[in-house]
Amino acid sequence: MKGERKYLVILSIVVLIYLIVQFIVPRKQDWDISLYHRDKDPYGTYVLNELLPGVFPGKSIRHSNLTFYEWLDSLPENANIISLSIWFTPPAEDVNALLRHVEKGGNILIASEFFSGPFVDTLKVYTTTHFVPTVDVNNPLTDSTRIHLIDTLTARAVLKVSGRHARSYFDLSEAEGAEVLAVAEDEKPVLIRIRKGKGTIVLSSTPFAFTNINILSQKNAALLEEYFKLLPAEDVYWTEYYHRGRREATTSLRYILSVESLRWAYYITIGFLLLYILFAAKRRQRPIPVITPPANTTLEFVKTVGNLYFRTADHKRIAEKRIAFFLENLRSRLHNPGLQPTEEMVEIVSQKTAHPKEEVREVFALIRKINEKTTLNETELKIFSEKLDKLTVHS
Repeated sequence: MKGERKYLVILSIVVLIYLIVQFIVPRKQDWDISLYHRDKDPYGTYVLNELLPGVFPGKSIRHSNLTFYEWLDSLPENANIISLSIWFTPPAEDVNALLRHVEKGGNILIASEFFSGPFVDTLKVYTTTHFVPTVDVNNPLTDSTRIHLIDTLTARAVLKVSGRHARSYFDLSEAEGAEVLAVAEDEKPVLIRIRKGKGTIVLSSTPFAFTNINILSQKNAALLEEYFKLLPAEDVYWTEYYHRGRREATTSLRYILSVESLRWAYYITIGFLLLYILFAAKRRQRPIPVITPPANTTLEFVKTVGNLYFRTADHKRIAEKRIAFFLENLRSRLHNPGLQPTEEMVEIVSQKTAHPKEEVREVFALIRKINEKTTLNETELKIFSEKLDKLTVHS
């Protein structure tokens, strides 16, 4: 037992050193354009994937790396298909499969900066670009562009994205039956709809509008729902093949896993090792039942969104949301819809919370100061949060 305890101590020290190093070293943002539904970095689409169940209530959201041609036979006739990419260049068999699905009643939303190949030759929908000034890659929203939905029912809906992210638009000079649904500030079409048979094809030239950084930084979540309302309330099939490809394994085990005999030998070896570890552990310790707590997906989503705000270093926005929640809490508890940080209100809040008037006055002063600021650093946010947490209203 002494020998085992020594190794456990050494292992614990190594793990502790690793955790300290990981905590000290600042995490670098990954600015790669993944458009991956599980990616929480700026150019992933994790937030969009979390929003889709609310746009299509009761419907399933399925993901795949299959092509339209491979997926066609397994799709319901009225299914919705989504594809996000930078270059959309499907081969002829994929285009034919796509059009057959649409003619039977399916609906497709494709967002891509550039369309080419047989798809363009068939629909005569071309994309072109306009000049965009160079911007800071670490702050790509400094030159925002507004995208207006021109339908009279949704005229108030405006998407706000980086100009560098909205540089592509459609050339419809040769297209037939293309309906313009949204334009950029220069009146260039960036969202169109083409009806084929019983279904429709919705094309967007701004795939970056669907990424985490544009949805969260510009409050576009509710407005993007207008895009997806163009599709009927049916199951959604999201293919990532046209941006990410097959995503085949690139590990050193690829050859072993590709040969059947070697693959089974590898699996059997791993199985024996796991059985040895399992029975060895049972001889030393009685199994302890694991009680799994109920999953709280809402709390997980809030935590994820908070982390995305924090990783974009938008401390001012976090503080604004905390202030809004705090004031709303005071209004509901004090039954005072016109809550203002006056001396009279300081007296009322101090009595209700059992906190000195100086603390209440200090928090109200911090709220006014933060509202006047344009930016906020991490230290100021932490100090403000600590003071705000102390000020609670009892029922």
